[in-house]
Amino acid sequence: MNSRILLAAAATLLLAAGLRGADVTPAAPVPPPPDAQDYLPQGRVQEYGRAIQEFLTRQPDSPEAPRLAMDLYMLLRISGNQDEADKLRGMAIFSNPRTLQGVYLASTLASAADYRDMMKHEVRRELDANGSVAAEAFVAALQIGVRRFKNDLFSYTDGFNLLVAAVCESTPQAAAVLAAMQQASQGGALSQATRDAAATLADPALSPGAKMLRIDRLDVVGGELVQAVLALRLTDADLADPQIVKSLVGRLIRDGNMAGALERLDRLPAGGGPDASQLLLWRGWCELSAGKPDAAAATFKKLHAAAADDPWRAIGDRLAASIPARAAMMKATVELLNATAVNLRRGVGGLEVRTEGPPGAAGNVQSYVGMNVRDNLTVIHVRRGDRVLLACRVEGAGARFFAPREGAWFMVSSDFFPLPPAITRFMIGVKASGGVAFDFLALGRGTPAQLADLLNGLLCGELFFTRTGLTRLVDGLARGGWAPVSVQSAADGACTATWIHPKANRPAATEVIFTVSRDGQLQAVSIGQWRLALRYGSEGSFKLDPPAMPDGPVRSDADREAVAAAASEVFKLVASLGRAAATDIRGAGATTRPDDQ
Repeated sequence: MNSRILLAAAATLLLAAGLRGADVTPAAPVPPPPDAQDYLPQGRVQEYGRAIQEFLTRQPDSPEAPRLAMDLYMLLRISGNQDEADKLRGMAIFSNPRTLQGVYLASTLASAADYRDMMKHEVRRELDANGSVAAEAFVAALQIGVRRFKNDLFSYTDGFNLLVAAVCESTPQAAAVLAAMQQASQGGALSQATRDAAATLADPALSPGAKMLRIDRLDVVGGELVQAVLALRLTDADLADPQIVKSLVGRLIRDGNMAGALERLDRLPAGGGPDASQLLLWRGWCELSAGKPDAAAATFKKLHAAAADDPWRAIGDRLAASIPARAAMMKATVELLNATAVNLRRGVGGLEVRTEGPPGAAGNVQSYVGMNVRDNLTVIHVRRGDRVLLACRVEGAGARFFAPREGAWFMVSSDFFPLPPAITRFMIGVKASGGVAFDFLALGRGTPAQLADLLNGLLCGELFFTRTGLTRLVDGLARGGWAPVSVQSAADGACTATWIHPKANRPAATEVIFTVSRDGQLQAVSIGQWRLALRYGSEGSFKLDPPAMPDGPVRSDADREAVAAAASEVFKLVASLGRAAATDIRGAGATTRPDDQ
């Protein structure tokens, strides 16, 4: 049993839930396990939470730890902190998979996909927190999932099977796990890259570094997480191979661990070669992110001495030009974000977001999403050029959506056609190794009060709503490889900030530009080739201004097969657009969830 993971979880989650405890003095007597009956009948919920925190801090390996972790999970659920409860659930399953509490918490995950997501999330969390993965705990949690979901648990489509093969390789159960996984996955349509990755992981003649290098080149779904697991087992021979070290540096950069990447760069031989300019850019970029501007400036000067048409030189020149004003631009960014947070705290009763994607052969993808709390109304409209791809209006107890293939509107009840999941909260956290992790939490359509929570909780938490937190956030972005390159004011008082994040494996950069008005309203955001224009206001005064809806005949939900088919096409379209929009962010190295989508 390993309850130390729960220790870190308890401290973090109690703070998030408002259950703040006193500092622990190691010399003080160890308290007995807290009993809920001593607290809850008197309504002392927060005191019980503090008592759990204190006990787990002092006795993380106590036989009572699983029970107390379960109680903490229920406290978080009762207090409405569902997202923190979900995080604790995954930690508890991994820490105590063979206890009654662990088995019960695993049973609360409704689908095999949910269980896979939980396991991938826990592997990434352990890597970030501990720099390791508890393989035996992973296998135990996997066995619970197999008993619950049978063959449905295994899937190559989201990289899960590759992760299982990588984590379980060093365990006594490896042969049995891999055999069960291969049998369950037979008959599935796999890409050639996925087949090659599976064969690579199964090849006993390859070292962990050689496997990591091959999977890096294959660029398969889930490959980043698999490489992170393989990197834990690198041999001395692997660490002496420049190509393997370069691959490891690239992975650390993409994960936002610039200080770790800089340490690895020092192990690469100096000199020329076809990738000399790329390695100079990496070094200067890592030095800048690690708080070494003078060293970065010297490195970028060497890069500038390269041929004028060297594409890596242009990226380095842009970073070098930002160094003198870097501190001032970071401070200005904090003030812009703080003004936005103050504006949002006044309340949001309506929101409109208009987006425009990169140009294509058939024109740009343009979308509109509008929500109004007072009217309990949501309107969605997506088109490419002159062709409408999706139109939807959800109001009151019903909805209507336009299916392009049929050229018709479908009128359905909200029970049959719920609102496509919307972001209720955009959670942000600063990783200890550097960089920022983003977490999207989704909720289906609900009441006007829930819609108000959605709008007023788009950005939440201490990192966004305090100046101290925002300073940590901006510092985390800078340590993770993002660099401010411009902050400019307009005549109307609006201010625009530009940050860039070079791409590790090609001479380009993702650019994020955001504009904040004089009164602190976030007006526009650009991410790569995607442009977003925002408008929001207080409840009662805000009115939606959606695009004109397409014409077409109206069909009821009596034809349920036709409705289901049309809805399936709509959701496939929404998913494909979401993956396209996320490409630039993922390419820049930001950590998002769900993984590798």
